[in-house]
Amino acid sequence: MSDTNGVVATRNPLDLDPSDFTTKMSTREKNRDFVIKWCLKHFKKDVDYGTPMGKKKSLYKPGAEKILVMLGLKPNFPNLYKVEEAGSGGVEIENIVLKCEITTSDDYVVGTGVGARQVSKDRGDLNKALKMAKKSAMIDATLTGCGLSEVFTQDLEDLKLEKDDGSKKKTPVKKGNKVATKSEIITAIKGFKNDLNYDAIVKNAIGNRSLDELGIPELKNLGKELKEAKGL
Repeated sequence: MSDTNGVVATRNPLDLDPSDFTTKMSTREKNRDFVIKWCLKHFKKDVDYGTPMGKKKSLYKPGAEKILVMLGLKPNFPNLYKVEEAGSGGVEIENIVLKCEITTSDDYVVGTGVGARQVSKDRGDLNKALKMAKKSAMIDATLTGCGLSEVFTQDLEDLKLEKDDGSKKKTPVKKGNKVATKSEIITAIKGFKNDLNYDAIVKNAIGNRSLDELGIPELKNLGKELKEAKGL
């Protein structure tokens, strides 16, 4: 690739002049080592990081924020508006997948990451699920952009909490004044099997998927449709 003056523009670092390449590599190595030492010195356990799943340090949101502030970087979420538009438009959202870009003050991207969250894990609380997805995406982007995966892993704090909390093993949803699990909703749906239109309604709603593959919002809508077909 050449500019208007016929000068070749280098895009691949391996095409740099050897002396320039060596200098830049040495600088980045020293700076990265300093960032790691700074983290290990200033981070507080169970605040900035933790070890919920073993010996590997898991980076938490406060720690990621401190790294970004000290380096003068900021997180941006380029597809966040799509989730916000869908939510405000009344669209039923089951899964949230967000991209995070870590940028300099002049919006140069130095790292990217992705965070995902099932809304059912937060009992249908879309706002909470969105915050969790943003947190995961930001931590992922921070680890990638700053080259810290050698020291820290992705935030595992929430995974540990879900594993330890028996109430989260099955996702409950409100059903009148009672609380029904996903398996109970499926059982209720199967109770319509002897009705004339059951197969047609279910096939139209889920195609070739099984009931177990559906999220709670889809199951609720299917149950509602079956009730209406039966005149309940």
